[in-house]
Amino acid sequence: MSPTCLSAEPHEGEQINDPLFHYLGCLEFYERPQYLSSLNPAQQKAIEKERQRIERLRKVIRNEDTSHNRVRCIEKSLETWRKSPVYQNGRKGTREWRAGGDPSGVAKPNDVSQESVNMDCDNVEYNPASDLNAYLIQYQGTEPYNNDDSGTFHGSFPNHKTSMPQLLDVGDESNPLRRDKVPSGRMRYFHLPINNMHWTEKAIARYFGEEHTPCSMSSFKSDEMTRTQMLLRPQFWSGQQHGGREGAVHARHLRPLCETVSSDPRRLERFPKNVVLFMPYLHWDTDRKRERIARLVGQETENRRREMRLKEYNQKQERRRARKQLTLPNGSTFEMLNEKTARPSFPAGLGPPAWTFSSVVNAAVANGYKMLHATKATYDHQDRIVTMHPLGRVLFDAAMLYEHMLLYRDERIIKEYLHNDAPVHPRRTLDQAYYWTLKTTKSRDRDQVVYRGTTAKTDLSHRFNTKTKTWTCEEVEDITTTSNRCEQCRSDIIQVSRLVMVDQLWMWILDEHTIITSFPKRYGVKHGDSGVHKSIRRRLGESRNTQIRSVFDLALIIIDECSNTFFDPTKTQDRHPQVLVKFSEAISTITHKQSISFELLWVWTEKFTKQSNTKKMIDIQQFVGPLLDINPEGKLQREIKDVIDELDIMIHITKKQKEVIKKFKKHTVKILDPDNTLATQASTPTQVEQAEEHRQGTTDEVSRLEKFISFNHSAEDLLSELDDRLEELEGLKITATTTSSSLDHLMQLKQQQASVIQAWQSVKQSDAAMSQGRAIMIFTVFTIIFLPLSFMSSVWGMNNAQWTQSTMDLWFQVQLMIGIAAAVLVVTLPIAFSSLIREILFALWQIFFNWVILTTGIYTLWLDIDKNSDDIKKMADDTIQNMRGKVKTKRQARRAAEREANEKREADKKQKADNERKELNQRNSEHENGAARPGRELEVETTANGALPTLQQPAVSNDAHREVGLGAPTTTKRKFRFWERGFLTKRKHRNKTTSKVGV
Repeated sequence: MSPTCLSAEPHEGEQINDPLFHYLGCLEFYERPQYLSSLNPAQQKAIEKERQRIERLRKVIRNEDTSHNRVRCIEKSLETWRKSPVYQNGRKGTREWRAGGDPSGVAKPNDVSQESVNMDCDNVEYNPASDLNAYLIQYQGTEPYNNDDSGTFHGSFPNHKTSMPQLLDVGDESNPLRRDKVPSGRMRYFHLPINNMHWTEKAIARYFGEEHTPCSMSSFKSDEMTRTQMLLRPQFWSGQQHGGREGAVHARHLRPLCETVSSDPRRLERFPKNVVLFMPYLHWDTDRKRERIARLVGQETENRRREMRLKEYNQKQERRRARKQLTLPNGSTFEMLNEKTARPSFPAGLGPPAWTFSSVVNAAVANGYKMLHATKATYDHQDRIVTMHPLGRVLFDAAMLYEHMLLYRDERIIKEYLHNDAPVHPRRTLDQAYYWTLKTTKSRDRDQVVYRGTTAKTDLSHRFNTKTKTWTCEEVEDITTTSNRCEQCRSDIIQVSRLVMVDQLWMWILDEHTIITSFPKRYGVKHGDSGVHKSIRRRLGESRNTQIRSVFDLALIIIDECSNTFFDPTKTQDRHPQVLVKFSEAISTITHKQSISFELLWVWTEKFTKQSNTKKMIDIQQFVGPLLDINPEGKLQREIKDVIDELDIMIHITKKQKEVIKKFKKHTVKILDPDNTLATQASTPTQVEQAEEHRQGTTDEVSRLEKFISFNHSAEDLLSELDDRLEELEGLKITATTTSSSLDHLMQLKQQQASVIQAWQSVKQSDAAMSQGRAIMIFTVFTIIFLPLSFMSSVWGMNNAQWTQSTMDLWFQVQLMIGIAAAVLVVTLPIAFSSLIREILFALWQIFFNWVILTTGIYTLWLDIDKNSDDIKKMADDTIQNMRGKVKTKRQARRAAEREANEKREADKKQKADNERKELNQRNSEHENGAARPGRELEVETTANGALPTLQQPAVSNDAHREVGLGAPTTTKRKFRFWERGFLTKRKHRNKTTSKVGV
């Protein structure tokens, strides 16, 4: 993928998709003037305006009297950094590099200071409404209209925009919202980028050319209603608000609605042409921004409640002072009565404490989160991280200032309009929209599937080792790196935790030619590809000229983009989460872990089955522990339940959208076709073709039939898309439900298997108890037999005067025995039957024992042993395993040596046998051919009588015969037979003298 703006990779030309982003985020200061001069005047004006806005915002923040002023913090940090020797040396080297020391040979100017911004004055006031743009999109017939007749808006189609005060605060005839400024055949679409009921009331009042009056339920009078009040009657406006000023802020929203409304206060319209629509839709935001806005909302709510309590307290004091001089019938005064019945109250200057359940929970969660993620960080009095290097402080303060500037506009709007009679509606998370009765949903929000899928895993992230001064990724040799950068660290850095949010679409279609919408953008975002309104503008800019035939077609596109932008997989350039992909991955991961748990269960059960069938004693605890521990499955069950819960909420919101769109289609058909004639014509193909032929090549106003047909087709397509999305969400839910059922079944199997093992153990224990009982019974029988004998032998064996010559009396011996036994029973029985005495004795023993080990220093030695029982057991197991391993290694080496010796011996033996067999075969072949055998000599002696000579045969062992397969020789004659034949043949040609013949 080619680099784009805000990318670290070099890019230029067509790769620059946003000149403003490129100017502020990609260029160095010395490069900016040259790039600015290359742009057209409109782009230069936009950049200069943005710079002025940033400078104005910095001055406003700097002038604030707060304990942690972000601008002043970074000014102090920069001052400290510039005084450091590292900065001075680095600045000198940078100047040399810019003067021509760059290896590329391109000299850079030394002046790197940012060019100044022209401001009117230093003391500027900040209006958050001026920092928001209202948008205008116009059509003339079916063609886009690119001109601005009022001169208020700047830009081109479809990006005409102006500031909110220009649209809302100008009440004269020059206001572009006025309906009497609409030419014939013109369609207009105005957008307000926030759900602010006060601004919406002002915009509709400007449309009708009326002064803004509150449209609360108490301000309506039936005889003096204006057109604005008619349009914003309670049943179509404030009465639809769920959660008022005093309720939980995250419960505040307008109930889904789509109705036709009459704006004429003098006559009743049979078919009103105004449509009001409220619809929820899904979007997203980053967790950090959402958390900061939620913290601000909580603070403002607590301040509001504190003010209300203080106001009630002051009013009560005023009533008491007014009743002081009144006298009751019994002669006492109210002052005396108040002194008797008065309760302790708070001073008027302080008011009651502002501690509530939500504030306590938020503070506890915030402190816990801070302790969890920054346990090694320390903070100063301005809530800034104390860094070891001044440059680290500069970077931290710059990041905090950037975040503060991003959210400053939204924070000011919330502070100003959060508790108005016509309040602002903050964005809500998925759980806040569904579980609106909860005081806080912070923990539930961070259990979202999207949050878990977009958050870096802290336990797997690489960390900096303060001892070795290296990162953990540098200590691993086989890590995947690109250009000396760790890909995992790079991935963790760009990870931004995101959440699913629920926003509201407020839309009014007025007099069939004007649309006014109000829905929010993401917090702190001025530009973004995933913005709903930007998606609408992009789609209208790419649409065909005849695609928008009526204001209702335009309304369908708005509704379609609101319901579809969140699920659009193509919007990924600004961290848009792939929602359905994240849910599929979460379900697949949980299903995979559940399969592993099933496999582990079968492994343990099979292992138990094998060991239980043996007669050896087994340790039952090794099976009970893994089978009774359902914590891993419980975590998986909790995760899959969260997935199902979120899918249910998304399905619920999608169904609400479908209901609203169906109502919108019904009301629009009634407006376009009040007498049902167009529906009849649309069902006839001939009428449709004639209407299209009539429109070809002309610029006449689009006929009502074409509007009706175009809207009908678009509405059916939109409903079909919603059905497809519902089907996809239902499919994910079915898969998740199946996984949840499998986890339930797995936990039941584990518990049942654990119960079986425990029952098996009980049977084994009962068998052992029965065996021990039989043995004890045998011993008891023998004891019963020999106890009287032992007693009698003991008595008759005593030395006393009655039975022997001893001087000790028998009765004295009896008294001595009974006395000692009684003394022993007196001491032991109370200890055996009194828990109090046992506890006292045990306490005394503990005190004495601890005194001994503390006095002698034994306890200090014990503390110095940094080992527990598990460590010692593990060390012993490791030592035993090493010893066994050494023995096994020696045994394997010995066996290998023996094996090699045997193989060598067999090879030598085989080689010897082969040599003898070859030699014997050679001898046989030579004798058969009658040739003399070389290497052998036979001594022959001839005699007078012609006797056979004496032969000296070479010795051949029986083993050699067996080795070559000839078997053992039978007789000596058989041995010599072939020798004799060979000898007699040669004898005829010899003299009868002694000679040597080669055999």
